[in-house]
Amino acid sequence: MLKRARFGALVATSVLLLAACGGDDDPTVQPENGGGNGGDAIQVAMVDNSFAPSMLELPAGEEVTIATPNNGQNPHSFTIDDPAVDTGVIDAGESTEVTFTVPEGETQYYCTVHGAAVMSGTLTGA
Repeated sequence: MLKRARFGALVATSVLLLAACGGDDDPTVQPENGGGNGGDAIQVAMVDNSFAPSMLELPAGEEVTIATPNNGQNPHSFTIDDPAVDTGVIDAGESTEVTFTVPEGETQYYCTVHGAAVMSGTLTGA
């Protein structure tokens, strides 16, 4: 009986820990405040060869601020062609912010150091 109680407690604890530690599998960020108009900056971290998150859904026409910490070991950039947005090269451990108006539809953001084929994400202005 004691073994069953311990096993039950172990299972319950494991479920709670997994629920608390488990992440959302959806890589899309949909900030409530849009990251602009006095709100906090939206974090788009750069690690070696990827962005986190790799997809953003933001309100088209809104001015947003994106904070771009470089959490990787290599230099990176956060660049959008239209509208023209470019952080310039950000060294490892550094961070910067860019502010721009979200375009309508899908737009790619990418790292100029590694190229869009290697390191990119999608911004959807809805």
